[in-house]
Amino acid sequence: PPDSEGPPLQEREQRQETSRKYTYLGLYETELEAAKAHDKAAVACFGLHAHTNFDVRSYPEELALHNPGMKELNMLKLFQGTNELLY
Repeated sequence: PPDSEGPPLQEREQRQETSRKYTYLGLYETELEAAKAHDKAAVACFGLHAHTNFDVRSYPEELALHNPGMKELNMLKLFQGTNELLY
């Protein structure tokens, strides 16, 4: 019989593939929480090149964890509207 306290929680499992290895990101009650967890892990691993569900600039703390290369730093400068590119 259905639970009288409301619908059952749906657990979402989220994984992040890095170099053909999977990182377990946990179980989430909603798809939105799982999507954000995926985005944060992807941005921390791949920086501005991450394939995310939401705008990569929504995750400044995770971008700070990523060790970007020169190309990525220049892209970030362009996003910020700065003309001082690094070469």
